[in-house]
Amino acid sequence: MEIQNNALYPERSMRPDHRVPRRLVVNGQPETLAKFEQALNSDSQLGALLKPSNGTSIAHPTAPPVLAWDGRTWKEAALTLPGTAQPASLPLTDHFNQHRQERPFATRRYTLNTDQPILQAAQSLYETLQKHSDSSLRRLNVFVEQLARFSLNGGGGGMPGGSPDLREFARAASTATVKDFQNQDCFRRIGAAGSGAGQNQGAGVSVVILDTAPTHHAHLDPDLVDFFINMAGPDDEFAPMPVLSLDPPQACLNLNDTKSEMPPPPGERNLQNVKLEHYHGLMAASLVKQLAPQAKVVLIKVLNNQGEVSGSRLASALDYVSYLHQHGVMADDAPLIANKLVINLSLGIQRFVTENVEACYLLAECEELCKAGAVMVCAAGNDSYLGRPKNPEEPAAYGYFSDTPTTNAQVIAVAATSHEANSYAFFSNRGNLAAPGYELLLDTGKNSAHRDTTRYIYWSGTSFATPQVSAACALLLNAGVAPGQVKQKLWETATMPARWDGVPEINIGKVLA
Repeated sequence: MEIQNNALYPERSMRPDHRVPRRLVVNGQPETLAKFEQALNSDSQLGALLKPSNGTSIAHPTAPPVLAWDGRTWKEAALTLPGTAQPASLPLTDHFNQHRQERPFATRRYTLNTDQPILQAAQSLYETLQKHSDSSLRRLNVFVEQLARFSLNGGGGGMPGGSPDLREFARAASTATVKDFQNQDCFRRIGAAGSGAGQNQGAGVSVVILDTAPTHHAHLDPDLVDFFINMAGPDDEFAPMPVLSLDPPQACLNLNDTKSEMPPPPGERNLQNVKLEHYHGLMAASLVKQLAPQAKVVLIKVLNNQGEVSGSRLASALDYVSYLHQHGVMADDAPLIANKLVINLSLGIQRFVTENVEACYLLAECEELCKAGAVMVCAAGNDSYLGRPKNPEEPAAYGYFSDTPTTNAQVIAVAATSHEANSYAFFSNRGNLAAPGYELLLDTGKNSAHRDTTRYIYWSGTSFATPQVSAACALLLNAGVAPGQVKQKLWETATMPARWDGVPEINIGKVLA
């Protein structure tokens, strides 16, 4: 896949609170990147922009350990390559590094060595490369590092009528039981009432959730997670992105009174000392396990405690998933990631110009995974307000705007519906398909730090519509549907809106009929 350098467009309009790491990302063929490393240490123009010799591969230098439940506690699993019996800690790392070297593209990130605004520095680096005496360097792509997150602040940005902070919509369900969780209305609406999905329960399919996790793995529930990998690094330093153009005039935002579109937070919160962000990934896993109980859930912690991660770190985690999947790595003599694979991404990067990809290095990773047979299910985002759904964030946008033919077919942008089927929730961005995402009852697990008082929580967001669609994809893959046909099958069986401004809502009952 050839990645075009379309990340530099200063005419974009940015939210005032948009933040990015103070880094640039350079992408290209491995041998060309090696030449760039040499030039960076000898060329004064390049050295004035980036700190010499600090190029960091987005891939981990070693294969991260995998934790599995042994019936009593979480322990590191013995990882082996197919056909070998030796635990592969060091050999697996060597094999992983070889895998990275054989890829058609590589990505490195660099810390700025200048006080220039980030976009200006990126433009300067790109122009310097275009004039470089080594013409091969002109084929490198330069990007501003991006911030991926699960958005909780809605799209208000302090504007009149903006949607409220979705944290305010979380509340404790102190009297809820497992039966309340299993029998909630959202499952009935998508045709999956009761526990599981009949005979098809997703066996032989892996659902990989890249998200948050509790600070201590002892708080993971083995009923919700089969394997756990921690790939979260030190918190990235995020800097404000300069505002290059103004937001729409206030008069435009107040043409109509749309405050009725945004209901007040429901009920009392009663969430004393509950760190919602830490359990975001487990709550997503609880929905997958309810709808596809025999699917293997691999939870990979990539987001920091604020629910944020740099785009390059996210791409690194996807690279590791690709390696584990393509090479059939075994954990305790069982496949760690099955050949039939669903990837759940309840997070996103804001896209400021609809026609332009923000993080081509992330698109490249998604393209690789889709070509290898993965179905990627991605939250559209919670950036909408004033009753008008915005376009989806990346990587959901890859499947909404046809950024490549493969991602268009196998990346699903998931919107959230309200209490009414086919109606966008007030915070939801647009998507290919939708599932209920407002006021869902979610499980943080029997081992959560607050299990005695607030194990179950009511919360809202496209983050929680997404795992319902991921489970539906697992059921389809289990039934023999090809990865490239899963999205089409969900569309054909969805409950279609009666109005032009609605969104198709998945129907698992029809999918399995």
